[in-house]
Amino acid sequence: MKRKLAALLVALLSVSAVATATPQTQFNKGELQVDLGAWDYQANISRGTGFLHTWDFAGGLTYGLSDKLALQYQYWGLKNKTYDATDHTDLSGQQHEVNLLYSITPKIAAYVGYSRIHFAKDDVDGPRNSSDTQNVAQLGVIAKTPIAKNLDIYAKGAVGTCQTSLWEAGLGYSFTPDLDLSLGYRHLNTDRNTNQRSSATFQGVVAMLSYRFGGPKANR
Repeated sequence: MKRKLAALLVALLSVSAVATATPQTQFNKGELQVDLGAWDYQANISRGTGFLHTWDFAGGLTYGLSDKLALQYQYWGLKNKTYDATDHTDLSGQQHEVNLLYSITPKIAAYVGYSRIHFAKDDVDGPRNSSDTQNVAQLGVIAKTPIAKNLDIYAKGAVGTCQTSLWEAGLGYSFTPDLDLSLGYRHLNTDRNTNQRSSATFQGVVAMLSYRFGGPKANR
């Protein structure tokens, strides 16, 4: 997966056109972007039972501090459940991200930030419960480029503490200069419990509607 993401990033960087749709890689001072969407995913907790496909809410805010810098908050729901002959388990949780983004070029942005990943397993057939929270320092990059009118291809990758990795790739379509729709595939992996060396993986399709307002309009 990491090799595929690296190859996609190289392909994106080799195209000379300027990208327009989400995710953002260039910013306007004072502009606020609001993201609202959902993702359909499956969870896999090591030393436990695999979970069913389900969906949960996702969203975020990005505020342009300058033409190069932006502050971003993102939320990802992580609820899930499984029902089989031996294990009836509910999973609840969420991921909160706070990132500082820097526009390297109109097509490339790097970011550094903090991610809080919390999930709890509740055995509905018995008293066994567990809860884990990972506080992750992360470093990532976003790259995108147009492939048709109003249509971009993008890739996003990050690594962090607690053996955390994230990658996402997909397409973004611009209805207007301020309104975009993105559709991609997201994969998140992190330690579930550092002491037990167990991991948690969440992967699936994400759809996000993004709207921007405020800031200067001269470049639109």
